[in-house]
Amino acid sequence: MEIKSKILNGIPYKEFNYGKNKEELIFFHANAFPPKCYLPLFNELGSRFNIICPLFKPLWEEYGNPNKLLDWSPLKKDMLQFVNSLPEEKYYFSGHSLGGNVALRIALENSNKVKKSVLLDPIIFSKWMIFLWSFIQWTDFGYRHHPMIQACKNQRIIHNSKLELFGKYRNKKIFDNISDNDLLILIDGLVKATDDGKVKIKFPKDWEIQIYRTGMIADKYIWSKIKELNIEILLLHAEKNYAPRISVINKLVKKSNYITPEILYGYSHFFPFEKPKLVGEKMIDFFL
Repeated sequence: MEIKSKILNGIPYKEFNYGKNKEELIFFHANAFPPKCYLPLFNELGSRFNIICPLFKPLWEEYGNPNKLLDWSPLKKDMLQFVNSLPEEKYYFSGHSLGGNVALRIALENSNKVKKSVLLDPIIFSKWMIFLWSFIQWTDFGYRHHPMIQACKNQRIIHNSKLELFGKYRNKKIFDNISDNDLLILIDGLVKATDDGKVKIKFPKDWEIQIYRTGMIADKYIWSKIKELNIEILLLHAEKNYAPRISVINKLVKKSNYITPEILYGYSHFFPFEKPKLVGEKMIDFFL
């Protein structure tokens, strides 16, 4: 397997090449998780696919001011610019978390480019949550009570080594279901070396927080267009997760016969890292 860094129409991306004569899969990564974090999953998918991963703006060399982001539509717009520049007529798509949200919006708004799509715990909220968040999004109350912002804001960016970070993560409950080897791969994807021999988290913290803070609002476009969906979608959802809630998935399925949901019992929002072989097999079965 060969990993190449490229740029298409101003959008940087990673190409995971597993050989000739394979289908191409477009994969959108989660907030704070660069593409290399998904290597165990990609290695499973590599038996049938070469994988193309466009980078969300925080991972660009010139990533700009995160405070200009007011909802996720500009992130989707960047990905749509990338997708519309691809040479082939149609592609398979997938995305995790934020990436799953964007993959669904592209299936709704640019279906002519999509063969099928697999959404891995796409972050989508109910209409009442969108309504509520619109009132408190930019208040101190909203900032202080958003669980992901609170979890993110105090995290260290610089660590002495990958091994030190591994020791820290290995003791965190949220990583319990990830094997040692896959956790090391995850950490390798999260960090870059500094000039003084330490390691630094690649994803800028201010961008990570802003993406959390600006979620939900653009979901109104999903709810307004979901009945128009005409692309087959497999929605894999972790049992131990709050977003999307089961009630949200049920409403999506009720509004569109094109969505097939499947719950992965016993796993968390990190299931692409926890069970890459299982997830890869389900994706290949659905796509092909």
